[in-house]
Amino acid sequence: MSLTIEYLRDRWDSSVAGAPGLHPSARAGTSSTSEGTRLTLTWDSLMEKDDVSSDPLILAGLRGLAIWIREDENENMRNEAAGLMDMLVELYKLEDLQYRYPILLALEGIMTTDDGVENFLGQDGWNILSQDLYSALKSVSNTDLSHTSIATSEAARGTQIVRVLLAVLDHPSTSFPQEDWMSTIASTTSIKVPTTTPSSMVLEFMIAALQLSTALLSKSSGGMTKRFITRQPALRGLAKELKKLAKRLNDREEGKEFLGLLEDVLMDLGNL
Repeated sequence: MSLTIEYLRDRWDSSVAGAPGLHPSARAGTSSTSEGTRLTLTWDSLMEKDDVSSDPLILAGLRGLAIWIREDENENMRNEAAGLMDMLVELYKLEDLQYRYPILLALEGIMTTDDGVENFLGQDGWNILSQDLYSALKSVSNTDLSHTSIATSEAARGTQIVRVLLAVLDHPSTSFPQEDWMSTIASTTSIKVPTTTPSSMVLEFMIAALQLSTALLSKSSGGMTKRFITRQPALRGLAKELKKLAKRLNDREEGKEFLGLLEDVLMDLGNL
């Protein structure tokens, strides 16, 4: 896994910046990135010219690494993987789901480390993931899509996003949430609760988003709390609506679990 991290790091660096010390004649051309135009190596374009994201070895390496990092509680390995944060964020911004799922899986493990959280925030990771979270919430709130495979897929990704953001919020290095993070609360209160009982995956996602918004309010400082406390009634109303849906689930055990989570949310909101 360490060799995989080293390979990904070298491969990404050479694709966006060119390798140091090489004569310009050894470089194939230029590649446009968010940080400007960079020279690339000739072997950095296996599938499409100047597009390292099309290299199947990048995707395969990332998928294997993501599973390992999440399941193996090895802090040294996770700190090492935190050094790939710029690559992970840039690949996530491609809006390619085959990259987004393993990246979220990897981030869940990496966010347990100090380096992981610092690098994630340094790359504007919260803003990028929260925008995707809003997109997923918008999709599952669509009544016409609430029972489709699209909604289930969006809900599964959205739940993973919430896990990552909660890990950042709960990390000891995070004293208070930043003000721009609080926009997540508005995204949650914009949820349109379906009139018919959605799939358990969709309901779990809506509850997860509610938990994240409640955690943001609970951890905010005095002045920020006062500015956003007006969202509390909307969050309480959403929790009560979701309780009605949880009671209608066919799986009674799952419904009971969801009701317990929602009771905890209502208790936290009441303590604000």
